[in-house]
Amino acid sequence: MAEAGDLKSPESGFESQSGHVMARRAGYALNLVATGVALVGCAAPSAAPAPTSAEVTSVVVSSEAGFPEVVAEGLVLGVSEDGGRCRFTFWADNGAASRLTGEGAATSDGTRCGPVSERAGTILPLGHYEVELRYDSATGSIASPRIDVEIEG
Repeated sequence: MAEAGDLKSPESGFESQSGHVMARRAGYALNLVATGVALVGCAAPSAAPAPTSAEVTSVVVSSEAGFPEVVAEGLVLGVSEDGGRCRFTFWADNGAASRLTGEGAATSDGTRCGPVSERAGTILPLGHYEVELRYDSATGSIASPRIDVEIEG
């Protein structure tokens, strides 16, 4: 067996040439080249996950605070991260829009949006709305389908 640093030993199968260690047998050289190519291919970075769907999971009018309050929540699938922007847009029948905005929070299911809330009757007068959740972050953007809600006092 060759000792460390004994690069010319016939037992080692290697010899030094211009400061490089080379295989003496062609079969070894081919194996080393193939391994090097495979390792380079494995080093490529993978793409970051991106949002795949969003949904408004609930819009309720709560009186827990002592007055009617609209509370909205949603879920973004395909990515689990903190810090994305969650925007619930309430579209009134007359075309006016009111928005409640919050920050996303990572969960085991995806990214949770909300709860976000606003006192009913201030920026959200009582009545019929279509609600949409839009999520924006460094990983991407997505909007949910609109759902119908009735805000009653």
